[in-house]
Amino acid sequence: MHRRTAIVGAAAATASLLAGCTDDDPDPEPQIAFLELATHRHDETHAFDVRLEDDGETVFEATEELTGGDPGESAVVIEEPVSGPGAYEVTVTVDGDEATAEATSLVSAGDDCLSLDFYLGASTLHVEHLAWPCEPDDE
Repeated sequence: MHRRTAIVGAAAATASLLAGCTDDDPDPEPQIAFLELATHRHDETHAFDVRLEDDGETVFEATEELTGGDPGESAVVIEEPVSGPGAYEVTVTVDGDEATAEATSLVSAGDDCLSLDFYLGASTLHVEHLAWPCEPDDE
């Protein structure tokens, strides 16, 4: 009888310890709040080709021409390029350089709003990001 009670107790303790480990939390679906394109190259015009895909389907495309040297012409911010959260992959191509950002890998469950900054530096295209908690009316 004591052996059976010990086995049942050990099984219950093990089950309670593993209960949180067996549930897979779904990946957060980010909301892209801002997409910024910028060039740090002076006196040249560059065409930035932007494509956003959600599960392999193109949901946003744009081309922005930016000229370096004048701060007003060397950057553009696109607010909410897509409406609603999704598993977005963002690809920007300029002058033969390409940079890609997978939005789901850049956010967490608590920080699901995302700003992506693509900038053309002296030698390559860079991408940076900032994530924060979305407000209910952001989604």
